[in-house]
Amino acid sequence: MGQYYGIDAFQCSGAIDVCGRSYDVVTGINPGATAYFRNDEQRTLIRKSTNCDEREYLLYDFSLNVGDTAYVGWEMEGGVDTSLTIVEAIDTIDYLGVPRRRFSILIDRCPSEWEEPLFTTDQWIEGVGSIMHPFYSLICLCDFCETGVGLLCADSSGVALYRYNPEGSCDRTIGMSENMMHKMELRASMDQSGLHIQYPASFDKGMLNVTDALGRTVIDRHVIKSMHNVDLPALGNGAYVVLLSDGRTQWYTRCIGSE
Repeated sequence: MGQYYGIDAFQCSGAIDVCGRSYDVVTGINPGATAYFRNDEQRTLIRKSTNCDEREYLLYDFSLNVGDTAYVGWEMEGGVDTSLTIVEAIDTIDYLGVPRRRFSILIDRCPSEWEEPLFTTDQWIEGVGSIMHPFYSLICLCDFCETGVGLLCADSSGVALYRYNPEGSCDRTIGMSENMMHKMELRASMDQSGLHIQYPASFDKGMLNVTDALGRTVIDRHVIKSMHNVDLPALGNGAYVVLLSDGRTQWYTRCIGSE
């Protein structure tokens, strides 16, 4: 992520009714915002809040043809809040065994009423979204913001839709700024009796958080350094991330759960 190093995970936590329509709720948007989006045939539209007085923005339009233009939501914080998008090319590519249409586009990265467009290239994958960032409308991509974002992978109900590296695993997308963490100082393992922890030497007390490969919280509780065994709910097979924080320092490690 350019200036904001690390990997973030975004997930759909469910659907709600907003302004008479059903929207899917996406959490994890940097820096902690929530997005509300819906599909309308070949278009995807997005809101940044549940306030019906605020407008709905276009995020994707897969009914466009080569040479067509559209205005999509962009940072959505007032002022010039839509950006010009031009479709340069459309082709079909095989992604993990599924043919998907790919739209190569130009998008005005820093829309202004007075300046010429500053175009950035992007690709929209039908059924996946932007390979730059699926919810690009809600992140900063102008001036000196995080211009280096890129999509690593996308899953739907456990089915892989997209992988930057076809051999990669989506457990890598657990959201955390890894450069801010202290690796190799926390040890943890899992079995049917629970989570077994070896704490960092400097840790006294703080919060313990365990998430699964989709970023869902398994446990979130206060611990002290004498608690080397922590009860867990029944877990399935797969990778889990253990995150420990004392309010000043964060540590993490990964471990494998089994039924």
